[in-house]
Order: sequence, then C-alpha cells, then structure tokens
Amino acid sequence: MTLLSPNVARERAQEKQHTVLHFLRDNKWTTQNNVQCLLGLRSRQAAHKTLIRLEAQQMIKRHQVRSLAGKPLTIWGITVHGIMYSYRDGEPMTDVRAFEPSKLSSTQMQHHLGLQQIQIRLIAAGWRDWHRETFKNKNNIVPDVIVTHPNGWPVAVEFERTLKSLRRYKEILLGHLTARKHGNYRDIYYITPDEPTKARLDHIFTSIKSVRCRGESIRISPELKAPFHFFSLASPFESTER
Repeated sequence: MTLLSPNVARERAQEKQHTVLHFLRDNKWTTQNNVQCLLGLRSRQAAHKTLIRLEAQQMIKRHQVRSLAGKPLTIWGITVHGIMYSYRDGEPMTDVRAFEPSKLSSTQMQHHLGLQQIQIRLIAAGWRDWHRETFKNKNNIVPDVIVTHPNGWPVAVEFERTLKSLRRYKEILLGHLTARKHGNYRDIYYITPDEPTKARLDHIFTSIKSVRCRGESIRISPELKAPFHFFSLASPFESTER
C-alpha cells in the first residue's frame, strides 16, 4: 500500500468532506451507509471518520430516530455553517435551509433515502443536473426528480416504494405523457425497492390500454409506453439508453 504525503492526504480528506457537504446541501440529511456509497469507501469506519470530522467542525449534526422497523437509526444533517462551506470559491450562493429534526417525517424517510441511493448511482455514472421538481402540469404530476442523461436529454425519475390503484396509474401515465409533450423531459424511469414490485408495476402499465382525457377515450399504444422504463434498486439502470 502506497503511503500518501501529509499534503495529499489532507487534500483528499477535504475533498471528501466537501463532497458530503454538497450532497447534504441538496438532501438535508443522510445515513452513514449512504455516505459510504457516495464516497466509494470500502469500510464503514472510513465513512464514520469523515462524518465525525465534519461534526467536530459543527458543519453537520447527528440525530437519532426510529426506522420503520422500530430500530434506532442515526442520521446526519447539515447545519447553516456547513451550508456556507459547501460552496466552492466563486460558486453562486442560494438560500438553503439547514436540517431541522422537527420537520423530519418518519413516513418519508425510506423514500428520501431511496432517492439518495438512486442519485448516488446516477451521478457516479455521469448523469448530471439532479434536482427535485416543483412544477405541476394540469394533471398534477410532479416527478420526484428531473436529471440529465449522460447523452444530454432530461429524464423524470420516480421512486415507487408502494403501488397505487390502476385508476391512479392511468392518471399518472396521462400526466407524464402531457409533460413529455410539453418538453419537460424525454423518458420516465420508475425505480422500485425490489424486483417483485418492479415486475408488478411493469405489469400494471402494460395492462393500461386506454385513458380518459376531456371526456374522450385515448388509446395507449406501445409507442406511447416506450418512454416508460422500470427498474429496481437491485438492477442496473445507470447506463440505459434508448
């Protein structure tokens, strides 16, 4: 194993810290496991060491919650001080809120962490411009995220932990097609926690043959379904092209 000079080791440690702060600026809080994946570290200890250093500098703070399984979970949230240090020299600053434990929703925790896992994988594979969406089209469809494919086109990403009714998916399908027609994005990626949920979701969309729009029935052809892609966190989706 090659030993790093003190200066190189210090620079690498600082770069890891900045990577974590930039990630937390967008996500507010995360877990040690996700930090380990974000930094591409082999050991939990190395991720913990980075978090402890940032905590000692008052850039992040830890908070313990109970997971859906009832087990205690330590999460790490960014402070105002950390937000200010998350910007590189010359980078424009925006008004960003720090982590507030009182606003943490236990029902949204797993969804939040799942989206982080997706973000880490896509950004590492060369995707860019990851941002949460706020716009609504007339069918009230707001994808979880819009991100730019490595080949340059925008993709809507939905992390689907639980399944909805067939009626609701018909509304969602129409809403995505409308947003796509308006140029908001090209493809729609549905990513589920596991393979059985992915298979069931794919089956649901396949079963949709028509939707109602303004009192009329619209046939949903295979061509209209082509922009929809279904994956699970256990399957590769980072390099999918169409």
